[in-house]
Amino acid sequence: MEEKIGVIMNLKPFSKVSNPVLFRMRVGFMLYFVFLLYLVDCSNPETDSNLPDLGKSKLSYFKEDYGSSRNSFRMISEKIKKEYSGVQTEAISVPNKLGEDLSIDSLYIPAQKSQKGLVIFTSGIHGTEAPAGTSAIRFIASELLPKFSLENTGFLFVHSLNPYGFQHFRRVSENNVDLNRNCDPNPKSLAGNNPIYPKVYDFLNPKEKVSSSFGKETFYKIQVFSKILQHGTSGFSSSVAQGQYEYPDGIFFGGHSLEINHTLISTLIDKVAKGYSSVLLIDFHTGIGARGKLHLIANKMEESEKQKHRSLFPGDEIHFHGDKKEAYAIYGNLTACTNKRLSKDQKFYAVVIEFGTINSQSISGSLESLRRVREENQGFHYGYFSEEVRAVSAKEFRELFFPSSEIWRENVLFETERAISTAIPKFQELTFKN
Repeated sequence: MEEKIGVIMNLKPFSKVSNPVLFRMRVGFMLYFVFLLYLVDCSNPETDSNLPDLGKSKLSYFKEDYGSSRNSFRMISEKIKKEYSGVQTEAISVPNKLGEDLSIDSLYIPAQKSQKGLVIFTSGIHGTEAPAGTSAIRFIASELLPKFSLENTGFLFVHSLNPYGFQHFRRVSENNVDLNRNCDPNPKSLAGNNPIYPKVYDFLNPKEKVSSSFGKETFYKIQVFSKILQHGTSGFSSSVAQGQYEYPDGIFFGGHSLEINHTLISTLIDKVAKGYSSVLLIDFHTGIGARGKLHLIANKMEESEKQKHRSLFPGDEIHFHGDKKEAYAIYGNLTACTNKRLSKDQKFYAVVIEFGTINSQSISGSLESLRRVREENQGFHYGYFSEEVRAVSAKEFRELFFPSSEIWRENVLFETERAISTAIPKFQELTFKN
């Protein structure tokens, strides 16, 4: 989840009210109001009732585990090698403590005549989001690539940036690091950018086994609303999702040093991008927004650059981090650090494609998103009271990022085709004008 846990309501913090009686009255009223609001929004955040049933013809692109996904990607890569000249494939081994066979696999099809524009598709920087992202990438390589001109445009497909996370179905690396908050030469220097996180740390990271006790979810909701009353909606939302660099066991930990994954992927991208005048990076994620719908997110930039990005996706709204209407800014993300690294002479465009899973824009969806992320991290560090609790928690966490619904999966590929079929020709037009 290229995270934004959702907009609950626009509350101002009440921590500096001078009259304690008035303070208690206002808190009581707001809690009552919030619960009424929650009761109004009690719809199922995982329903597919608003999604069209598009059939099951393309479901074979979806693979349930890392090994099957990687094998499928490699098979498609070998087929494409026979169709274009100069195709290069690479399996970059990722060292890990468990000694597992993990790799960042890539497929590069160079521009067949002259190097002008390069399109990069990446997925799985959050391991839990890799199953859907890699499915979209295989679909593009197999069915959409033949529709585009490769005369002056090259394509780089990267299977999974976080193979450990994919293998073990965790968002993070084996060091509990959120790789999309870690892409900085010295991540530890980013400490202090999230001053509210220490104040909500104990709530976000319970130090006890995950249980299924009666009233647990109600108590959780009360805790969330109390934090919102203390810090305001934007303050609480940003404290959760912005990333933090002080607590290695906490959610959204950006690390104290650069993870090996970034060293490996930056070497690959820099090598391939050299010689191209324009680069478009599209990074696939899941979690944010309306279920089954495609949402676009980009970094903060000048208005002129925003217009160019919008021209690539004329049918979709792009949310730019750092804008006033956005809740928070992100540090150490892949698209921003790639932009910093590439040559200043290269035009660079980058967007994150998010596929909504449990309607995180709703109150119920945003509360549920945070609960599942929080609980997975809690269970990883402190365990579960029973195997039954573990199984339920694991299923809920998987559904948060990779829904089992066939209708949802079909819509992911439908939305991918709709957006990419427009964006690539638009990018080529923009590139050839420069």
